Amino acid sequence: MSVYVRTQSMVAACLGLLTIAGCSSDPASQEPVKVQSGLYAVSVSGSGFAQLAQKKKAGDKGDDRICLSGDDLGKLRTLVRENFALEASCSPKLEPRVGNTVTGKLSCPIIAGAGVDTSFEASLAVDAINLDGEMLWYGPAPDGAEGKSEETIGFTLTAKRVRDCA
Repeated sequence: MSVYVRTQSMVAACLGLLTIAGCSSDPASQEPVKVQSGLYAVSVSGSGFAQLAQKKKAGDKGDDRICLSGDDLGKLRTLVRENFALEASCSPKLEPRVGNTVTGKLSCPIIAGAGVDTSFEASLAVDAINLDGEMLWYGPAPDGAEGKSEETIGFTLTAKRVRDCA
């Protein structure tokens, strides 16, 4: 076998492996996993309301950990509600799961004409849940100005299982 043929074979094998690896890293194309119940450490990156929501949660609980149990979508609903719901009546609406990906929305009216709409995509793993999304705050213009005000903030939430719940 010539060096040229061996090189072509190696290149083809490497490209095939890269293609397979690339496909399997997309959570939507993976075989669904069962997210373990347990205590999860939660961190949120972003600014504005994303940080406000995280500080509110930490202040209410005294830390950034949450015990998650139940089915996978129940765990996701709890995680979203605990970190982004501004009122108890806010409840996430989830689309059907595709592989290990779930998209959803959370609408929270605060007062007449003001609120926060959150949209997200979640990736589920055996011991982690990761969300990427946007929060849209809307309400009256600040300082009595006429019109409405809106602010959109991107966020990332990472929840990693640390142990069983106590």
